[in-house]
Amino acid sequence: MEENSLVKYNGSELDKVNDSFAITNKILKLKKGLPELILIIEQTETTPSVKCDAQNATIEIKGKMSMSNLLDFETSLFEPLKEWIKAYAETQVKQTIVHIQISHITDVGLVGLLNIFKNLEWLHKKSDQLNVYWYYKEENDALLEVGKNYAEIIIIPFKITPYQIGKS
Repeated sequence: MEENSLVKYNGSELDKVNDSFAITNKILKLKKGLPELILIIEQTETTPSVKCDAQNATIEIKGKMSMSNLLDFETSLFEPLKEWIKAYAETQVKQTIVHIQISHITDVGLVGLLNIFKNLEWLHKKSDQLNVYWYYKEENDALLEVGKNYAEIIIIPFKITPYQIGKS
């Protein structure tokens, strides 16, 4: 995990390594219905960017998932996102759109993303509607297959969409 990578939470920057527990505590202390419920995790060389915005009812995961250690994934991405999803669910969410655009994924990333999908399934049960949009580069058959595999095993509406290289 990179030391300089930051998590932004409601405008505050927190160091992922030293303050991941603080992030969890901040999210848990949020009041129901708080429209500013925002989580931004900056992209690193091995982790994607994550942008969660309760007011716009969107979750976006974009970039590489090249981590080689599941513990790094859990502390840098999964725990903050899981806690955000829990707090978000308390806002009486009606509809959520999830955009996922992964450019490279390792086995650790596959497991980590499945854990995220399990939390999204829980959110889907608590909300009126949740849709996942999986974007892959048109020429990347491996990521197309990854998307198809997830679509088969998770219980969430899932749409797979190609995009051309040079466009995002």
